[in-house]
Amino acid sequence: MNASSLTLQQLLDVYLSSRQLKPRTAEDYQSVIDRYVKDWCSANWQAITTDSFEARFDIVSKRSHAQANYLVRVISALWSFGCAKYDVSYPNPTQRIKALGGLHVIKPKDSLLPDAIHPKWWKAVATLRDREASAFLSFVALTGCRRSEALGLEATDIDWHSRTVTFPDTKNGMTHRLPLGTRLFSCLYDHCHGRTGRVFRLNGRGITVSTAEVSERIGFKWTAHDLRRTFVTVAQRTLRDLATVKKLVNHSSGADVTMKHYLRLSVEDLREPMQRVEDAFDHLRT
Repeated sequence: MNASSLTLQQLLDVYLSSRQLKPRTAEDYQSVIDRYVKDWCSANWQAITTDSFEARFDIVSKRSHAQANYLVRVISALWSFGCAKYDVSYPNPTQRIKALGGLHVIKPKDSLLPDAIHPKWWKAVATLRDREASAFLSFVALTGCRRSEALGLEATDIDWHSRTVTFPDTKNGMTHRLPLGTRLFSCLYDHCHGRTGRVFRLNGRGITVSTAEVSERIGFKWTAHDLRRTFVTVAQRTLRDLATVKKLVNHSSGADVTMKHYLRLSVEDLREPMQRVEDAFDHLRT
């Protein structure tokens, strides 16, 4: 197969089979192609011009600035890969947007659950009709984990004897093991002890529906990722130890030499801090 005969979809297939991407990343690449440039999938990839791509970028931008930027990232990666693999030189249709500063500036979100909202939020989550979503949201709130990490958990990732949970597939690629606080252990035990397969049997739509239901009931709009920011905020306020907080949420140590190369906190080192954070949430809840 030569470069001139490849369709955009075929190029994507070759790219995904050649690169060692996480399954979730590969799904995201396919998803953004299917959602925004499906009509280009059967066309030759090199036929996509700078003008046609910029017109599509403008259309996607009206729906989501973040998704428009992500489309640029995916197409740019496919182009660079295709040109390198097949030793060809086709103008990258995303280059003008990037060179002229056309990418959107995405401001990081900083929202979280205010302290005053917690009693109503926990009550609304506890009484959700979707029990899987109820357990899922409580788990994310009390661990600060990412939504995808919780959804990917298998029953075998929970060690009932040592009272720990292991996240095998995290954003930074490192296995993350956390001790379970008393309340969270009890909730998980009631939810899935003896279960096989996924710990939380729900999908993105189920989360969206339940999140909207809780938002309507408490009169405050929030997202699943707000729970991670809330956990970090409560943990730092409680522990006043950023190194431990970073370890609890599996954040990168960055350029800090001590944290990156010397500091090693075990699961047992985290057990008492994790319980203190859970107790702080219990105080907010009541």
